[in-house]
Amino acid sequence: MRWLRSSLVTTYVFVVALNINMAGFYALAPTFKDDLGLSGTQRDVLFAGSGLAMLLAALPTGSLSDRFGARRVSMVAMWLLVLSAVGHAVAVDFWSLLGARIVFALAFTGMLTASMAWLSDSVDVVHRARAIGGIMPSAATGMLIGPYLAGALADASSIELAYAVLAAISLVPLVQSFWTPRIATRPVGGTPLAQMLRALGQPVVAAAVILNFLGIGIDVAINLLVPQQLDDNGLGAAARGAILSGGGVVFVLTALLLLRRANGVVNLRTAALAATLMGLVLIPLAVSEATVPQAVGTIVRGGIFALVFVVSYPLGALGALAGGLAIGASAGLMMLATGLGNTIGPITAGRIADGIGSGAFYALLAVIAVLAGAWMAWLSRRVSFRPADEG
Repeated sequence: MRWLRSSLVTTYVFVVALNINMAGFYALAPTFKDDLGLSGTQRDVLFAGSGLAMLLAALPTGSLSDRFGARRVSMVAMWLLVLSAVGHAVAVDFWSLLGARIVFALAFTGMLTASMAWLSDSVDVVHRARAIGGIMPSAATGMLIGPYLAGALADASSIELAYAVLAAISLVPLVQSFWTPRIATRPVGGTPLAQMLRALGQPVVAAAVILNFLGIGIDVAINLLVPQQLDDNGLGAAARGAILSGGGVVFVLTALLLLRRANGVVNLRTAALAATLMGLVLIPLAVSEATVPQAVGTIVRGGIFALVFVVSYPLGALGALAGGLAIGASAGLMMLATGLGNTIGPITAGRIADGIGSGAFYALLAVIAVLAGAWMAWLSRRVSFRPADEG
């Protein structure tokens, strides 16, 4: 049972638990809206508010991870995850629910900024791309379980029961973390802001940040608009959760396949392909608001977004290391991109989709993603980058 003490296993279990909570909220957002009598604007703020909290916390959390140790930051984030699940369970109005969402955002920020550094310090350089990329199938496993579990519990009983179960699940990595080994933290020179600006000046890191921002923003838009559309089409919380979980199955399987050749796919050419495919997968959603194309697009996108995130996170981390920087600098930038995507995504999705229609909005996103892919393809011909050779 010594493998249970591995920091890799503890981090992956934490990522699973965190994404169960994240995806559970996606499935239950329409139910919260109905039960608490929220407006459409308030619903959007619940998504955007958590994204803003991620954005504001990215810089200090990345610095804390580099200076005080990724393990300590991760353990604090685990406590916050449990607290956020309890907060969702007892929320009685918009403000209490928003508070729970902000606590969840802080837990998410701690996980993302610390986990890459913790994993990187736990393995040899030759295995870093695979170890960091392993965050993605772990996240997808949580995204697979969360929507259906939370939706089914809410349909069978109540939101309170759903989040009581999620709180219990969130305790697992916290308990496990007390038995993981301590890893020495290397000192980092320069201020956090200077480190992040230097990292952003690396073309590889910049491409990874842009890919991550587009992936998060488009994913959030889909997770906001599709469940609401399915709800309007008459589907219950369990059915909505099953569709989102279907996308999670595709994500997990694709991510696991990609991880077998992690060092071969973590490059700018694959980043360009991922951005282009991300645009193309939006076509079914743009074509029709009927249940079948909405469900098909949501499920199929799982494979494309697996490629996006399996590439973007290791690409940013390894690009920073190649430039002589700490992973925390790259992680902070990725967290900023995540925060921006989670802030801008809900606001633009709700407002623009209401103004021009969801189909036109998806088409606009598709064009932006394809143009980003073209830029990354151009960049790949001018920048040489390879992670460590496979061992």
